[in-house]
Amino acid sequence: MISERTAESILQHPTDRWEARLTVVPITITIESGDKLLELNIDSFDCQARTNIHKINGAEKLEGSTRRVYKRALEVMQEIANALQEPLKYEFSTANAELMAWVKDPGKGGSVFNWGNEDIIEDSDKRFHAKKEFLPEKSSKQTV
Repeated sequence: MISERTAESILQHPTDRWEARLTVVPITITIESGDKLLELNIDSFDCQARTNIHKINGAEKLEGSTRRVYKRALEVMQEIANALQEPLKYEFSTANAELMAWVKDPGKGGSVFNWGNEDIIEDSDKRFHAKKEFLPEKSSKQTV
């Protein structure tokens, strides 16, 4: 709250520059399954998302863990787009050979992401980079 004295000072010195800054704290959501931990990083100011997946040392390996964490991350991204009522842009990028093979396999990651040709930014022996956009779904009831 601006005091009367500060308000008077501002009015007396109109050439002084005042600046307001909006600080947005990125949101990180962690999703775990078996020996996989996925970090979903959301920048709600720019409506952008990225993911990082890690192996949890010493955790029990469960079949389909990678699929489960990515599938849930995509669901969460859609929920966020719905809550913001703004498109959410997601970028997936990896240079890990195992993850590249998984994400392109139609029976594995390919069925989770359903990449279209227009989604692929780079597909080489060294890197796979793709994008996906989550459009808000119209609903009479939105939850955050």
